[in-house]
Amino acid sequence: MSPRQEDAKTKHLSKVLAHVKNKAPKKDVNNLLQFVPQYFSTIAAEDFLERSPLDLYGAVKSHWDFAQIRNSGTPSIRIFNPSQRKHGWKSTHTIVEIVNDDMPFLVDSTNLAVKKNGFAIHLTVHPVIHVKRDDRGNLIELVKSDSQEKGVVRESLLHIEIDRDTEQKVLDDLGNELSKVLSDVRAAVTDWAATLDQALSIRDHLAKHPPPVEESEITEALNFIDWLIANHFTFLGYREYELITEKGEDVLRAVADTGLGILRGSGTAPSKSFLVLPKDIRKQARSKEILIITKANSVATVHRSSYLDYIGIKKFDAAGEVIGEQRFLGLFTSSAYSRSPRDIPLLRQKVAQVMLRSGLSQNSHGGKALLHILETFPRDELFQASVDELFYVAIGVQQLQERQRVKIFMRRDSFGRFFSCLIYVPRDRYTTLVRLQMQEILKAELNGLSVESTALISESTLARVHIIVRTTPWKFPKMNMRKLQAKIEAVVRSWQDELKDAAIARFGEERG
Repeated sequence: MSPRQEDAKTKHLSKVLAHVKNKAPKKDVNNLLQFVPQYFSTIAAEDFLERSPLDLYGAVKSHWDFAQIRNSGTPSIRIFNPSQRKHGWKSTHTIVEIVNDDMPFLVDSTNLAVKKNGFAIHLTVHPVIHVKRDDRGNLIELVKSDSQEKGVVRESLLHIEIDRDTEQKVLDDLGNELSKVLSDVRAAVTDWAATLDQALSIRDHLAKHPPPVEESEITEALNFIDWLIANHFTFLGYREYELITEKGEDVLRAVADTGLGILRGSGTAPSKSFLVLPKDIRKQARSKEILIITKANSVATVHRSSYLDYIGIKKFDAAGEVIGEQRFLGLFTSSAYSRSPRDIPLLRQKVAQVMLRSGLSQNSHGGKALLHILETFPRDELFQASVDELFYVAIGVQQLQERQRVKIFMRRDSFGRFFSCLIYVPRDRYTTLVRLQMQEILKAELNGLSVESTALISESTLARVHIIVRTTPWKFPKMNMRKLQAKIEAVVRSWQDELKDAAIARFGEERG
């Protein structure tokens, strides 16, 4: 904020405070004079200045009144359209007011819920205040942030301005979504320490009672758990499952009272994701691999909008047989995506195995090229794909040798829930329209339910598009990769490409 903007904001704020002195009930004036500057302290000057002092006063007074009573441990949520006649202030937007215990992930999780319901956000005001309340939740007084008084509660207030909507059902649906999301945030934050302790306990048990697998696999699994705990994974939920046989079939059933965070619950229901697996795939649950790393079927409601990362750690009995799974749900942190895979347990092992299988020296031109491909490979693919799958794709990409051609590589999720498609196209032919057309082709060909994509444009002559097509589990269409490749190529090809090919066919390569 420039000095001029800061000065303008200060003058504008003084007009809001004048309304406090002239309009607020006497019992609220002193608290509001302290509350108002704090309430608007983080709002951008341009957002602040474009609203009239009277409407700013109305907004802050409305939130102050709404915060006067709140039951402990429960968020207060109100969604309304203020009008001059009814509320004494107005806004062109619908207003969301929230009063809640202060905790991590509130702002980003709330924004996710608002956007999920189809609203654009025009303004977010997020003051954090310190208050004292009585046993009935009545606000007694606003206190300073450095207060050491007993019974002081740190609370988070959210004022969000969204697209105006006057249909009550739409606003009720948004309110229900916000209530669910804030409940998930509370569960995840409240149980975070217990979830982390569970991860430490599992790690210690694995070290003291190693299963009958290669020592290097145990060491790498232990290092990976240590790496997760070292702020590389946001733990949002945990639950333990027992692997049992019912009516001659393997079933993964939840263990009562083991749920934490977003997986809270005392039931013993079977794992739905396990039930839909074919019988031959279910049998793999008894294989001796210690770790399962994949994506869950549900999108996170806490922190950021992406499919939850699923970390399964198999549980073994004294005889070394698999008897269950200890499941964590959460999100890899940004550092997990930005660091070199050679610094990350499990991934460094995969990279080393691919390099070894290639027979290329890391100091050779080919070896450096292959290592660069692996270093810049989509991180989720490195976590989820097997060494065989990584080797096939990485060598295939290297063999393109920067040629101006289109190539698609496809991997089916081991749980049958999605296809991961890596498409390389000439960089100068890549456009957003090309990406959208490729998405539509893949969604149609794979009977997709939804699709998501990311693109990497670098100094390479090839652009990389990563498309995830989510499907009904284990219901796959018959697919001809050659025809699919031709359809993708046709999207990328231009009229000039067709003319060039025709000229070469007619006159030969040099003249054509």
